[in-house]
Amino acid sequence: MIIVILLILTAIITSILYSISKTKKKKREQEEALEEALAKENAEQKRIKDLQRGLPILDIPSLYLGDAKLRYYETVVLIESENKLTGFNNSSTGFSRESLFFHDVLDTHVTYAQGNSEAVYDEVVTNYMGELAITDEKIIFINPEKGFDIDMDELTLIKAYDDGISLQSGENTYTILVEEPRYCTVLVNTIKKLPKQK
Repeated sequence: MIIVILLILTAIITSILYSISKTKKKKREQEEALEEALAKENAEQKRIKDLQRGLPILDIPSLYLGDAKLRYYETVVLIESENKLTGFNNSSTGFSRESLFFHDVLDTHVTYAQGNSEAVYDEVVTNYMGELAITDEKIIFINPEKGFDIDMDELTLIKAYDDGISLQSGENTYTILVEEPRYCTVLVNTIKKLPKQK
């Protein structure tokens, strides 16, 4: 009897210790994730403050931009969302029956059938990997399928989110995942305030 009680107590104590260990590990992981997020935000804030001292000029030999000064360059993801036809809902009704009266004489069957098909549309999200280049004159997304460029004068909106930016030019809106969304927004707004060069 004493052995059974000792085994039960050992199991309970082991379970409690395991639970405490698991809780500590989870808390430690949360703290590390928070520290990493804060460090990333601090680095972005530092880069934003550095913009007050002057705009960066990057040199990427594989990228030809003419006389334009490259201010930002990053591998990014363009997110495109479309309402597309994804399938059909089909339905049909009908019946078939043998004629009791004419069956022996004419071997007749009566058949009725009706069907319809309804198109189904869903929001389909597609990601396009590419490079984002920002110069004094343009915002350029480099991708063989969905590449685009927006003149700074034609940019009507840039908005930062937690993990990306949204750009609008005329009727076109682009959502792009970037590493430092607030930095991109401040950089573009700073460039747009520059006096126009002739």
